[in-house]
Amino acid sequence: MNKLFKKYNFQYAVLSFLFLQILIHSVYGFTFKYNILGDFEIVQQLRQGSLSTSSYSADSPFYHIGAFLLKIDYFENYIIYLTILTVLIQLLIVLKISYLKKESLLFLSAGWVVTVGWYVGNTDVLAVLLAIYLFDSVNKENTNWVKVFIFSSLLTFSHYGLAFFIIFSIVILLINENKKMLIPVSIFGYLFGRLIIQFYLNSFNYSGRSRFRFLFNDNILNNTFNLTSSFFLNIILSGFLGMIMLLILNTYNNSSQENFRIYLSLAISIIGTSIALDSSRVFSVIIVPLIYYLIIQYKKNIKLVNQNLINSVPYLILILSVFIGEQHVYGIINFESPNNLEPSMYNLFTTKVNSLMKNIWP
Repeated sequence: MNKLFKKYNFQYAVLSFLFLQILIHSVYGFTFKYNILGDFEIVQQLRQGSLSTSSYSADSPFYHIGAFLLKIDYFENYIIYLTILTVLIQLLIVLKISYLKKESLLFLSAGWVVTVGWYVGNTDVLAVLLAIYLFDSVNKENTNWVKVFIFSSLLTFSHYGLAFFIIFSIVILLINENKKMLIPVSIFGYLFGRLIIQFYLNSFNYSGRSRFRFLFNDNILNNTFNLTSSFFLNIILSGFLGMIMLLILNTYNNSSQENFRIYLSLAISIIGTSIALDSSRVFSVIIVPLIYYLIIQYKKNIKLVNQNLINSVPYLILILSVFIGEQHVYGIINFESPNNLEPSMYNLFTTKVNSLMKNIWP
């Protein structure tokens, strides 16, 4: 039990979890990804033994396989399953970062929170969790390369497009003379994860286009780069939100070598974003290692800052994030979720409660 309390700071885990739920449900919004019914149909196709869908959502199969194994037969139950799973993963995230104490609140001040609230059903929140685990596995003094391989593979299996740039960013931020194995282990982990996805797709006779193939559809690359150039500052703000303040602060306090790592990672993230139509969503997830790195660097340089400012910075940045608000680029700048027409978890919850209490309500 003592070991558990040393590993996690439950006081800040509870506070962070409460703040995270307020941000998602009361500030930004909680909606399911576009065409969530199509994902449920993929689960039904798995039960039939063949993937007839042409949607490349099939190659991010983590949630589909879970629903298949749990034998979820009804769309409403699939919605409940996704909601519960999303909240559990969010809880694991705040537990994982709770050792940062009050600085763990900084992690909630970035754009990934908007993304995981607006696109429930995508594996984005799982990618965030696995990115943190992978980062910490690499960042240990005595790196366990088996863990690095496993987390690289799991991250790739969850979403191989996001995984490529997340892993690339972690390599840039953490590679040094003592971690030369990081590059080959990460590459093999990524390739193994990709191989497992392909084996899974072949097993269910999937014949749709891959994410990579989708990029070479007519005008896709032209449209993605046009989006990035048209809304560049909005994309940057939507990814960092209040953490843009910490980026500036760290730039001032860091050495030139640390700043080189930070801005090279940022450049790679911008390139990854430039080949995606859902610009802000992709950017906010693939900069998660950079956000985490900035927090760790800030905590390391904290002695350089006035004590009163140290105590207030996490809360000030969280407030700044709310004031910046959603500037989420998905074709256009969205100030509210573009998925509001999808089924509502709140309406489903109301219906279930009324059904259970119909003979009890006065």
